[in-house]
Amino acid sequence: MRRSLIIAVAVALAASACSSAEPAAPTAAPSTTAASSTTAAPAATAATTTEPASPGYDIDALLAKDPLVIFNAYPPKPEHITYELPPGQRDFDELWEPGAPWQTALGHVDVYRLHAFQMRHFMDDDQVVALIEFLEEHEIPLMFETEPLIPPDPGECAHTESYEAPWDLEMAVRLKELGGHIDIIAIEEPYHFGHLLDTPEACRYPVERVVDEVMQHVGNLRDLFGDIPVGTIEPIWASPATRPRDMEIWMDSFEEIAGEPFAFLYVDPDWYRADWDDVALGIEAAADARGVPFGILYNGGIETDGRTWMDFMMANAARLEVTGGGTPQHVSFQSWVDWPDHALPETDLSALTSGIVRYFGQRIDLTAESAGGDLVVTAADLDGAPVPGVDLQVTRLGQERSVGTQTVSGSVPAGVTEALILVRANAEDATPGEAAATLLDVSFTDGRGGPNLVPNGSFDDGIDHWGVYGSNPGGVQPVSGGGDRGLAVAAAPGEDVFIDGTPFPVATGAGFEVSVTYAIDGGSADSVVVSVAFVGVSRTNVFLHHLPEAVGEYTTGADGTVVVPGDALGTGPATIVVTTTGTLERWPATVSVPVE
Repeated sequence: MRRSLIIAVAVALAASACSSAEPAAPTAAPSTTAASSTTAAPAATAATTTEPASPGYDIDALLAKDPLVIFNAYPPKPEHITYELPPGQRDFDELWEPGAPWQTALGHVDVYRLHAFQMRHFMDDDQVVALIEFLEEHEIPLMFETEPLIPPDPGECAHTESYEAPWDLEMAVRLKELGGHIDIIAIEEPYHFGHLLDTPEACRYPVERVVDEVMQHVGNLRDLFGDIPVGTIEPIWASPATRPRDMEIWMDSFEEIAGEPFAFLYVDPDWYRADWDDVALGIEAAADARGVPFGILYNGGIETDGRTWMDFMMANAARLEVTGGGTPQHVSFQSWVDWPDHALPETDLSALTSGIVRYFGQRIDLTAESAGGDLVVTAADLDGAPVPGVDLQVTRLGQERSVGTQTVSGSVPAGVTEALILVRANAEDATPGEAAATLLDVSFTDGRGGPNLVPNGSFDDGIDHWGVYGSNPGGVQPVSGGGDRGLAVAAAPGEDVFIDGTPFPVATGAGFEVSVTYAIDGGSADSVVVSVAFVGVSRTNVFLHHLPEAVGEYTTGADGTVVVPGDALGTGPATIVVTTTGTLERWPATVSVPVE
């Protein structure tokens, strides 16, 4: 689904500060941490130690494994934390109990990745010790994920993610004092945040400085734990748009300056970037050419319930590895957002550990073709053998102009007293495309059916209360006719539109419901998106598109096929989408077929 038009609900923080003992409330980002701390940095030096005892793992052989499975569960948010952080998996501590219901998944886990951020904000010493003892008992090496750059001088540039070296070093010392051992280092996104990021306050360091700061931090960790390997995690995000060439430069520069190659390169995709899979395949080829193991962080993005999140995670894996033919050598299963809210049992398709089990299930390829006006759908495994008993959902996406409504709900974040609506075309979270839609009504209510708080949310007064700017402000026009009023938003590729609504008061912690009714032009099918976002604290995006019409549910027969009758497909040009969300034993799959 291409994203080119966004409606956002932006939430402004109340003017209240955290206590000096707490870091500032983090901003939401599609990344492996929720935020960076803003407390004063401790000295970035490691304590003098004797040579640490090694658990004796053959790490080189381990990193050569294919596939290498990495797991990370998110600890539950402690009650004393009042600033915004993910709630974590509520049954985190149960994972380490004898016989916990994830033994099949556990049998596939080769490495556990612990983020220094989780240690600092979420885990007490007892939890860290429980994890250490569990990993030792099951002979699972520990990968330490760390943000390796030195916090910048505020007068020089902004403190964003990846600038946590002194705090992360403190956590490494704490881990060692509690009896733990770091076996592998994973540096989190220093090239993106230290060099590529192009926001006004970004540091934009030369790559040499980024590598020097990384190696200073790595050296401190090696003083504690010996000559352990270091690999890198980097994002595939839309802004700035990551390219395979960026990762070629990063790998080559690191090896030249540091004098050693990366032990691996993992990508953290924005699943809502239309070409994330093509970019990942290009990066995989670049890593393979350099003998660097390529890996990917699989997750469910910003989906808003556990089962949907897990299904989307597996759909992303299928898109890369089945449809795209990707072959990541290392695969990671983790979450740093609100879902899934539990890890166990592995047989629960909404639990985090089920993703590991599902990854080793049967992979499915769906094909569909017209035959005498009907649609014949076939499910086969990757060797071409038919797969019976596959449950399919068939929907229709019309190519004509259509009207739809999408609704999202939630709670106003703590400390927030104002909200506003933002509309974006080909900017910020939107993916560039041919944007053409008409907003008919935008409402924000208290969740109990109260009045619409959005000023001029039904556009009865044209563009009043809405500010328009960007490269194509003329693409925003009030419209009326046929009994409807609305706001037309249009932008060609390369143009952008920004629309800011008027702020309105909200009650912190209260439930809310946002509803957007819109018309989308036929020529913009699958290329126009509307979203709802909370800006400043968090965002909940809703992407507008042609809403699918249900055709029916079907199951493949003994020969792996099923016939969808032509009279069920409707009339007029459309795209028929056939999907199976998968099971614990079987991968998801999808196929789309245009019909006249």
